[in-house]
Amino acid sequence: MPNPPVNQSVQSPVKLWRAAGMFQDTKENRIWRNAAARNSFSGPGGFMDTKRQNPQASYGSSDKLFKSNGKFAVRVPGIKHAHITHDLSVVYKVEGNNIYLYGFFTHDELGTGQPANIRKQDAMATRFSNTEFLEETKG
Repeated sequence: MPNPPVNQSVQSPVKLWRAAGMFQDTKENRIWRNAAARNSFSGPGGFMDTKRQNPQASYGSSDKLFKSNGKFAVRVPGIKHAHITHDLSVVYKVEGNNIYLYGFFTHDELGTGQPANIRKQDAMATRFSNTEFLEETKG
């Protein structure tokens, strides 16, 4: 079977979801205890559904890369975030058809709130860059 063209716009479904330990911790504390957040993340039409169908698809207008000149993008190229609620984002990265889930964080925890906190951004960017993905999670 020939390989698909390189510029093919339709992505294959997600082959593998990888979760960091901090993903599991923040999911327990922030998602499963909040019905609206849980539905937004794993309910019909939620983040998981959207990414399962096409890993490159946006989950709403807030699903985007961190700023290219910021601490996160410099330390972890391709890292993204998508709002699950007004002040809670899932931080993740797509490589091919694999999705790496870092965790759920508020603007304040990421240092991206108002005002921005560069020291928090630096600390979180370092934490993300040192993350190991040891678990496969059900997608």
